[in-house]
Amino acid sequence: MKIAMCYRKGAKETPFHYYMISAFPDLFVKPKILDIDLNTKRVATINKNKVRIKKLIRFFHIPSPNVSIVNIKEPHDMVWGAQCIPLTNKPFVCDFEMFWQPFIENPGNWLTRFIVNALLSKDNCKGIFFWTETAMIEFFRYADPEVIKKCYVFYPPIGLENKKNPTNELVYGFVSRYFYEKGGDIALSYMEKHNVKGIIAGDFPDMLYDNKNIKILGMLPREKLRKEFYEKIDVLIYPGISDSFGFGFLEAMSYGIPIMTMHGYARKEIVGDCGRVFNSKVELLDFVPNKEFLSLGVNGHKRVKNGDFSVKNAHKFINTFIQNYISGETSE
Repeated sequence: MKIAMCYRKGAKETPFHYYMISAFPDLFVKPKILDIDLNTKRVATINKNKVRIKKLIRFFHIPSPNVSIVNIKEPHDMVWGAQCIPLTNKPFVCDFEMFWQPFIENPGNWLTRFIVNALLSKDNCKGIFFWTETAMIEFFRYADPEVIKKCYVFYPPIGLENKKNPTNELVYGFVSRYFYEKGGDIALSYMEKHNVKGIIAGDFPDMLYDNKNIKILGMLPREKLRKEFYEKIDVLIYPGISDSFGFGFLEAMSYGIPIMTMHGYARKEIVGDCGRVFNSKVELLDFVPNKEFLSLGVNGHKRVKNGDFSVKNAHKFINTFIQNYISGETSE
């Protein structure tokens, strides 16, 4: 069995697809493993353009099924639509982070819903994978019964790292390429208020910021992010205000690092008992970690080792899925 990963036009792989390819190196045809885009200005421009396009789609009620033309020359048995619906006659599956992604944020448009349901009802659509149960259940509101039968929750797998034990003087960390959108200002306020050691990785608005307790790293490629950020921190402060998932949570769990965050989309489903989910900014800023909180990191490490986000769990899911739904199908 060989699977070809199909990306949206102009889209780069998300951490989900990076970790999927890492977990199944022999399953995907010519997998392209991309590193983090360190050009923050380019990323900001791309996202602004995306917002403008989505606003136009909603304003003019433009039908907007999230489809992608498959242009893969290498022989393959199945296509995997990376956050898109691949236009192919071969068997395919697709994955989505949010319920609105099949419709490009426009599920209210009846023609968009009709097209999406027609494509996903086809016999060659073998599965629709949602990163969380929350997203899948919300998608059901817009899906036909035939489509609902093909939906599954498939939690992203992530590799297990050596568990990190808290140091005597805790180091707090925040990481994101979108500082304000993800609550970096709240994390920074916490570090300043409690006069603690901190590390901030990602797009920081003031690279001339001067605080001897807080180290500013800027954008880092994945390997450096592991060594210079996750291996150095004891607590992840990630409010994740605008996040619909948040791979920083999983990466922290893989090291056994406890999490401080705020309520957000599917937040309790993702973080669970691996940290604290606060109801407000004030609650988070007033919190002082104790021994009980620090021990929650063990739960995260276990969850990545054997639970929802484990490579072991992903292998079991994919192997069973292939045996039940794809075996017997041949490359055209």
